Amino acid sequence: MHRDIKPSNVLYGEAGQIQVVDFGIAKIESSTLTMTGAILGTPGYMAPEQCQGTPSDHRADIFAAGVILYELLTGERPFRASTGIATLQQALSLEPIKPSQLNVQCTPALDAIVARAMAKRREERYQSAREFIAALKQLAHAARSSIAVAASIPTIAGTVLDAAAQGKTTKRKGVLVTAGSVALVALAVISFSVGKERVAPEPDPPLIEKIGLPPEPAEALTPKPPPRGHDNAGAVESATMDSLDLRLAEIVEHIECAELKPSVTPSREVVLAGYLKPEDRKRVEQELARLPGVTSVLFQAETLAWPYCELRGLLGPYESANGTRRNQFGEPAGVRLASDRPEARYQEGERLVLTLTAPDRDSFLYVDYFLLDGSVVHLFPLTASQRKPQRAGAGITLGQAGGGSTREWQVSSPFGSEMLVAVAAQEPLFAAPRPEMDTSKDYLPLLAQALQQARSKDAMVLADLLPITTSAAAEAHSAAAPSRP
Repeated sequence: MHRDIKPSNVLYGEAGQIQVVDFGIAKIESSTLTMTGAILGTPGYMAPEQCQGTPSDHRADIFAAGVILYELLTGERPFRASTGIATLQQALSLEPIKPSQLNVQCTPALDAIVARAMAKRREERYQSAREFIAALKQLAHAARSSIAVAASIPTIAGTVLDAAAQGKTTKRKGVLVTAGSVALVALAVISFSVGKERVAPEPDPPLIEKIGLPPEPAEALTPKPPPRGHDNAGAVESATMDSLDLRLAEIVEHIECAELKPSVTPSREVVLAGYLKPEDRKRVEQELARLPGVTSVLFQAETLAWPYCELRGLLGPYESANGTRRNQFGEPAGVRLASDRPEARYQEGERLVLTLTAPDRDSFLYVDYFLLDGSVVHLFPLTASQRKPQRAGAGITLGQAGGGSTREWQVSSPFGSEMLVAVAAQEPLFAAPRPEMDTSKDYLPLLAQALQQARSKDAMVLADLLPITTSAAAEAHSAAAPSRP
């Protein structure tokens, strides 16, 4: 078995051929370094039995192939927390959101295949590569027999795997491929990682049908062995980088609020993306700089004060789902919140004017304004009619003068970086209306509980976060000083 199947170890060639590389951990696994209780692999792609350090077999690689298939279909990782340890815990207990909830072009058949490949208990997964491939083939054949079904299979860019190899996050946009192409990626992974269960794709009928390109011959999928004399060097380098990644995960484990994505360049520069609280930045930078072999630290993480750090952590998964949501024509179809000002910058006394657009299905909409002083203003809904489901694609203007029942809100101190949030839900999030004025301390726990309940019902929830910047007016206004909403 390979033990470390992940996008950076799956190469997608210009001609469409796919190869699995870097068998460093597989080599270590067969050595005396591995024993029961040792955890080797990459958090986010490790099967539950690997996360627990218990003996594993080829079905762990099938789990990892399922994770990659999930990413291909949704553009998101099913397990990704702020730390490596937390990610391992998610793989053990969290049931990922169904692909069809993140991408409306996904089908129930794809949901079922992904769910079985990523089953927590290995006895419930596909028991062999042949069984997994058979399910993918059946889906591919069904797609070829129906244009409508084939068109519903989502997209994947040829640069996705390259971006993943560089530690970058990218939205999956690009050339349209059929179900056979999605099947091919998973097929290549499990075919070269299962050992005795290793099988090759059947040449007739062709498995892949990529638009604009002819089917690739089966022999093109055969991986080339690494050059002689480099096996040990590659294994040592892979093990060193994996150890460095795990050490980085330990550093960020004890941070109260953060979503940190560390990556290491070939020159051993640590690049840190994501977000964390301002008071934690210096400590994290110092800890990273102390790591053996690290040449420098490039800090690209956003610093967010309370409650914005907690807010982004709470709504992050729903913001990701919103960003990847597309209609049948491939156009953005999530909830959208937009400001009437360039770069969403406001001065003291100016009015907030916002445009709220509903997603591609009737939804209950909520718009909240989180202020620096810890207060929250519920901008929408305010009336009985607004508390009803809003029709798909509806455009609503908030804060517009002369808008009848629509309120107006003026900007006042304290000034700085603040946050507006729009949430679209398939079902009402709250049984009773919230008061117009609220506090983050009281509201965030209630919002978290409401989102958890919606998720337990597999109900759609989407979120759009709009950061705004407020500042004092250049000159004092002659009118009375404006107040917060």
